[in-house]
Amino acid sequence: MILSHTETINASLDVVYELLTDPAKQLLWRDGLVSIEPPIDPKSISRVGTRTTEIFQKGRKRTVFTIESEVIALDKPTLYKTHISNADFSGDITYRLDTVAGATRLVSEADMTYRGNAVARFLGQMAAHHNRADMKALIRLAEAA
Repeated sequence: MILSHTETINASLDVVYELLTDPAKQLLWRDGLVSIEPPIDPKSISRVGTRTTEIFQKGRKRTVFTIESEVIALDKPTLYKTHISNADFSGDITYRLDTVAGATRLVSEADMTYRGNAVARFLGQMAAHHNRADMKALIRLAEAA
């Protein structure tokens, strides 16, 4: 399942790229993300092969779940791509950035595979919802910078 979203953000490429790649800044816009382990120096995330465990808390009961993440491609400040996985899904998340009329166009694409037919559709809908919410939060932060 491919989820794609395009936004135009009134901020520079560098500001948007930093929000996408800096683990401390990801905590500000990624819904439910509470920590990234091990703690990563923002400069080290700029290497292909960097692996982290992202810890989320979701829902009324604040259920904890983790996602394993690995940087698989990057080209600062126009490309950032990770592979993510956990017991229920895996996929590649790609962010492409370019300048359009003095703003940054951000295209995010998630090429996801969900395990188990019964939950696949639900997880896909949930991922699309969270992607839209995350992008709104990212835009607010970028445009306020």
